[in-house]
Amino acid sequence: MGTVGNCYPLRKEIWENLYYAARGHRILRQEAPRGRTYDRDVATLQDSFLVGEDYRKALGETRILLFGCSVYRYALQKFFEGSASGCLVVSNAPAMAKRLGFKDKETYMKVDSFDWEDTIKYLLDNPDVVTDVARRGMRNVVKNHTHKVRARQFVEMLT
Repeated sequence: MGTVGNCYPLRKEIWENLYYAARGHRILRQEAPRGRTYDRDVATLQDSFLVGEDYRKALGETRILLFGCSVYRYALQKFFEGSASGCLVVSNAPAMAKRLGFKDKETYMKVDSFDWEDTIKYLLDNPDVVTDVARRGMRNVVKNHTHKVRARQFVEMLT
């Protein structure tokens, strides 16, 4: 799920080949609405896109959230949303992955354009691995990335 384009080369590769790589499994694949995020009206988008409550439900029912970072490699909100929802996050590494607690094969699965298909096939054949890594990813987010933690960090910066 998300924007697919030149800024997201891994996501573009996944978009074009996911049905082949994960054949025989249920797949939810959808692009993001066009336009700037802060200009979007969720109520008008609900008929055509997974937004708001539908997005929350989709994450709650998903075991694996596969996506790619942009060419800028910042940590996307999907890392936190997916992990907090109990999904196994599968993506290329954001620039600050370790600092944020995203460790390959511990709290998420790192992939690149050359290995994402093999990794997905492995994960689909090994649901226990998916569950274990997703559980550790959820613990990381709940422990280190809640609003309460961010508020405490902000107050520490001010003092």
